[in-house]
Amino acid sequence: MSLARRAALLAWAERRRAVIIEDDYDSEFRFGDRPLEPLQSLDRAGRVIYVGSFSKTLLPMLRLGFLVAPASLAPALRAARQLTDWHGALPTQAALARFIDEGLLSRHIRKATREYAARHAMIAEALGADERLLPVPSTAGLHLCARLAPPA
Repeated sequence: MSLARRAALLAWAERRRAVIIEDDYDSEFRFGDRPLEPLQSLDRAGRVIYVGSFSKTLLPMLRLGFLVAPASLAPALRAARQLTDWHGALPTQAALARFIDEGLLSRHIRKATREYAARHAMIAEALGADERLLPVPSTAGLHLCARLAPPA
């Protein structure tokens, strides 16, 4: 979304007293441009809940995620968590917290981004070399897509 559209969405949420849930799906793996600032970083009214997981950056089997929410929502979010999943994987969470605190997650993401960017470029080049395929442009993610070219 453009900056103007993002600002309009935030203004709409404030007028409607709505909450926006921003899913940080693949921001770590943007190969064409620099990463977009999260909508949550522009939020001055406390309307955005920023959620993400470690399934792409680390391991899907970790089944760990995170959210960054306005302080005003903390009591409601704590209550909802207790109703749905009151027994989180504390040893795994503690190990991940230490991994993050020691700077190892950032280091891993930098290394993985370089590797995935090289793979992305190699596959995009191969797709572009086949005249039967029309690559679909993408700026982020671990996927590439192509359409079949119309018959000549």
